[in-house]
Amino acid sequence: MNYHTIVTVVNEHTTSIVTARYAISLALACNAELILYSAHGAGENEVLLRRASHHREYLNTLATGHGISVTHIVNIGSLHKQLPRLVQEKHVDCVFYHMAPGEQYGNNLPRKTVHHLLRCVKCDLVVMRVTDMGEPHPGHILVPLGDRTNSSKYHLMFVAGLAQAYAAEVVLFHIATRQRDKEMPKCVTLFKEQLEQRNIAVQERRGVGRIGEGIGIEAVTRHHDLIVLGASNRGMFRRVFFGNPAGMIMCNPPCNSILFRPRLGLV
Repeated sequence: MNYHTIVTVVNEHTTSIVTARYAISLALACNAELILYSAHGAGENEVLLRRASHHREYLNTLATGHGISVTHIVNIGSLHKQLPRLVQEKHVDCVFYHMAPGEQYGNNLPRKTVHHLLRCVKCDLVVMRVTDMGEPHPGHILVPLGDRTNSSKYHLMFVAGLAQAYAAEVVLFHIATRQRDKEMPKCVTLFKEQLEQRNIAVQERRGVGRIGEGIGIEAVTRHHDLIVLGASNRGMFRRVFFGNPAGMIMCNPPCNSILFRPRLGLV
């Protein structure tokens, strides 16, 4: 199982270039086709359109220089309506989307583009919050895991692909809510074994306490370059009373952070 077609959303924001570099690295590792995708409204500002076009041209040069097959697609219309159609028409396996400045994940009133995409895009969705605008080359990827890892085969495929793309070490991090919970959950141990079968260097680490705070402290103190979070399965009621660790990290990330939501309807 592998990715064959990867889409990265490109617009006028520089963060779309940084996010696309991760998509290019994954496409190279998987020998996948890359689609540079833009959607804009009718009558969009010409300066912004030119900037997005320049970004696509730059990324095209970068990707083709690595021998990646690249396609450009530009649609007129809202991204959250046009992108799901493209995913279905092109049989896309994975979409990279960068969060725009000011866009938040995990709000109690989800009206942002990211929330629409999380509900409507059927393939694997990678939502990125960029803090470092430099050339991405993570050496240590922090992967927080709970007591249960949903859709582990897709989560595993994505993490393994990134690790192989950058020859990076993966750190599986579990936070226990109680001090007496000493053992790693079986799903974490299994995830580690499956990564090691792909010749990926893996560490297991654990902590105790509040999940969101613990992830942030681990990332800062251990100098991780990238965090790969699983999308929260908590509904609004549970988020209000128990919090949303993924939302907390994506709002104030200590380093570049990815929210990975596996494909819908194929769990």
